[in-house]
Amino acid sequence: MVKLKLKDVNPRLIWDYNCTEEDFENESFVLWYISRVLHDGTLQDITQIGFKQVYQALSALWLPYRIEHF
Repeated sequence: MVKLKLKDVNPRLIWDYNCTEEDFENESFVLWYISRVLHDGTLQDITQIGFKQVYQALSALWLPYRIEHF
């Protein structure tokens, strides 16, 4: 799993958490953030992360049917 950089993270999606740049290197955080992007983000948020990284994370995520089978 690739680490996130500060520029890749939309602060609007993590407003309710007190995250540090160290968190962006944690695999659990990356998976949580990708899940949040797929639930509440925009296409721009997905492209910031990268489609390849989102695709690689899909098997580790629990997503509602309507998102998983889009």
